[in-house]
Amino acid sequence: MDRLQSTSVMFGGRSIVDTSVPLLLVAVLLAGVSAVPAFSADLDPEQFPVAASLRVNVRFWFDIYSRYNHDQLAFHDERRLGVVYRVVDLSDLNDLDLSETALRRARLDRAEEIREEIEVALRSLGGPESSLTPAAARYRDLWSSLQKGGEDVATASRYVRFQNGLSDRFAEAIVRSGLYMDGIEEALTAQDVPSVLSRLPFVESMFINGARSKVGASGAWQFMLGTARLYLPMSSAVDSRVDPVIAADGAARMLRHDYDVLGSWPLAISAYNHGRAGIARAVKQVGSSDLGVIVERYKARRFGFASRNFYCEFIAAAQVYEERESLFPGIEPAPALEFDEFVAARYVSLTDLSSLARLELEELRELNPALDNDVFAGTLLVPRGYPLRVPPGSKANVSSAYSSIPESRKRTSQLQTGYRVRSGDTLGVIARRYGTTVGEIQRANRLPRADRIYINQYLRIPGQSAVAFGSPLQVSPGRSSIHTVARGESLTTIGGRYGLTVADLVTANSLSSPDQIAVGQQLRIPGSEGASTGELARLSRQHVVRGGENLTLIADRYGVTVAALRRENRLQSSRIFPGQILRIP
Repeated sequence: MDRLQSTSVMFGGRSIVDTSVPLLLVAVLLAGVSAVPAFSADLDPEQFPVAASLRVNVRFWFDIYSRYNHDQLAFHDERRLGVVYRVVDLSDLNDLDLSETALRRARLDRAEEIREEIEVALRSLGGPESSLTPAAARYRDLWSSLQKGGEDVATASRYVRFQNGLSDRFAEAIVRSGLYMDGIEEALTAQDVPSVLSRLPFVESMFINGARSKVGASGAWQFMLGTARLYLPMSSAVDSRVDPVIAADGAARMLRHDYDVLGSWPLAISAYNHGRAGIARAVKQVGSSDLGVIVERYKARRFGFASRNFYCEFIAAAQVYEERESLFPGIEPAPALEFDEFVAARYVSLTDLSSLARLELEELRELNPALDNDVFAGTLLVPRGYPLRVPPGSKANVSSAYSSIPESRKRTSQLQTGYRVRSGDTLGVIARRYGTTVGEIQRANRLPRADRIYINQYLRIPGQSAVAFGSPLQVSPGRSSIHTVARGESLTTIGGRYGLTVADLVTANSLSSPDQIAVGQQLRIPGSEGASTGELARLSRQHVVRGGENLTLIADRYGVTVAALRRENRLQSSRIFPGQILRIP
């Protein structure tokens, strides 16, 4: 590949690495000839054609993904990606003692200054030759070397854009992709979708399971909630968007549908970003199904930079992935996840299963990213029929554990706990009422905005039902235990935790009223005299982390030290998250 020439210039009193595109190279690229690298062998040219007018765009994204890192910004023309004015390195800002927020602000301020300087130089091109700065003269020569350049140069100052390099992020994504790539390709092939479309998550999310866009798209495949409900299993306990393999099945079915309607993979892939109806309108408006023609001629407010470039980004990502060994020496995809699957006939607590099968919850969390945090806390149940992934070789053990769980702790429906919105409520008010945070309620209910709730809306409150199934089942049949009442508990929720009725608890504890229990009160759990001290400890000395809590607050509550909590739970830092189960030493 041709290398760009770099020079160092002064701007605003700072030294900036200014990388200029050789004019001959740009002209060749825009002509759409062999300067663009040969496309991936996985990309059948009959299925994935690249119009001559789009080849320069592919080259631009190839460089963004493989050559420039996150500290480097490419300043370019938004309409013609072959017009790259500068590539500027901002890594010097990393040496400053700035917070993450301040660093982002400093990067943006620097980028805006540079963009303004380029815009000023471009606006001067209509003036006398003697008034042109060296940069302006270079930009003039750049535009004059391009076919049809004269049509655009007069308005070029309005279309200066900058793009972060992504090579370091792409390298990290190659490693992550190995965990899921085999499963993704199998899901695509099952729907008669070319397996090379497994490279789309590089464009959408860089294979980050928890990636979330500003408009609410989520997961490696960036599904919007409404679309996900059409193609994926979704419930209060399962968000399939954040499992790359499960989401791949939904993506494959949607892509196949788009292909069947639109008639080509370039259009179907573009529809993944812009929508099937939007691409159909574009085809009708320009009178062509050639994506190159559509990108050049179709004008619509929503068909912006991202939609115009989505197919070219995919082609570039597929090429970079194929050439990963030469582009990223030493970077290898991680070994594929290995697991067995267990399917429960009824709703069951994952904390029960993991405790009785002696499995670590964190290992189950890694294998089952689609399960909500509340499932790992025991406040929601694993749905019946859900293919729970368990460590290799452990399926028989998990099946045995499931069989040993009392029928009273297996349910035919999910735990239903939440809050019905009333007039005057806000998420802030509701969060304070239940001791959680606005962000946690948003995530639990997949709300893109905190101000979009309405009267009578049912909201799930994360952690609210922790007392029902939060502690793993440890007591053998025929033994009893003591339960210490925690804040927010009632006899109903305590009974649900142990598979008892309110009447059972009232009788066993000689209570005058089921409503009169107090925080700290000890209740006898009927059914079995003689539980061992160790078993009682396992029942009562666990804590489900709630929103707003930290290790200091939890340590104070139980009269232990933060250091003891960290040792007991093998925590490398003091960072904890809502829904996490902590053992209390």
